Amino acid sequence: MMLNKSACFRVILASIALASCASDSLTREEKEKLDPALQRLLASEEREKTGLDVSARSDGEREYGVIIRSNAPEEIRSTGVRIQSVFGEIVTARLTVREVASVARLRSVVSIAAGSRNYPQ
Repeated sequence: MMLNKSACFRVILASIALASCASDSLTREEKEKLDPALQRLLASEEREKTGLDVSARSDGEREYGVIIRSNAPEEIRSTGVRIQSVFGEIVTARLTVREVASVARLRSVVSIAAGSRNYPQ
């Protein structure tokens, strides 16, 4: 009986792991919302060598500066992601890789582009 419970537990854990992997995959239409740099970021395992505007959160997770075009910026805000500014249909934010994928799934999002870090000259 103990082996059956153990086997069931392993099956449940495997199912959860597969479900979380599936949630990270984007449809073709969702990927098309991302600029090429962000598409590469989501496909890459070497995220520290991207050349993108990247910083670390207090927990050490990397976040990337992005510019989002959306016909309903309030929908993005309702997801709880770190929004920096909103100007009409343009939203700037700092998102983790998982958050980039999550925001790309929103119907109101038209496009997501990688931001850049600018310095005074």
